[in-house]
Amino acid sequence: MSLKNLVTGSDDGLSASGVSEAINRHCSFDYPVRTTNARHKKALERILQRLIVRGESSTDELLVYFAEDDIHKPSQGRYGEHSGEQWFDDVAKPNLEALPCVTNDGDKWGFSGVDSSNYDEEHTEPLDDLRDDSLLEAEQTLDDRGATRGSVRYDGVLAFYSELVEQETATTDVLDRVTHRTTVGEVEDTLLKLPGVERETVGPAEPEDIAIETYADVLEAEEQLSGEPTVEWTYSE
Repeated sequence: MSLKNLVTGSDDGLSASGVSEAINRHCSFDYPVRTTNARHKKALERILQRLIVRGESSTDELLVYFAEDDIHKPSQGRYGEHSGEQWFDDVAKPNLEALPCVTNDGDKWGFSGVDSSNYDEEHTEPLDDLRDDSLLEAEQTLDDRGATRGSVRYDGVLAFYSELVEQETATTDVLDRVTHRTTVGEVEDTLLKLPGVERETVGPAEPEDIAIETYADVLEAEEQLSGEPTVEWTYSE
């Protein structure tokens, strides 16, 4: 049974600012280069957020947050190509174990909730709300697919998805106006992988479906029959 479906130690989860606060309190990155420490901290923040949203993940699933370096010098916190497991053992694992809200059962990692009295008000949110947040789940899905956070593609997909969540339905033309950095056509396969997203192509009306009673109906029918197919996107929970 998934930890997500078990009774947790607390009904409170951590907001984005709360995740950063928890990492600052309990985790340690003491490498000589500040940017290296910042990169490891960001990876741990994303891992913790994933555990909050998903409830449970394996070590292999958490390796998606490993970002290889151009050289391999573990003593400096730099891990080269194909060294994700070493990075996890050296950096991620000890820091996850230092977080009191993180559980570990063999190869499975989970989130047990936090005591909101230990945090400022903006640091916590109800755990159920965080796990029902479609945008947070979309981020995790993109992570699973290896999308690079902050990239044009990643941000574009989230922008399109956010619009769909808000509007529930939109055509490709409407979505393409959401951001000018990318188009739906460039990311549609990824967009379709996000929870609740469906796509349908609506063609011109069939002649037998058009009622003709007046000359105005004839003109309207000609316009409908000559129209181009419309791609409609929908979101449903």
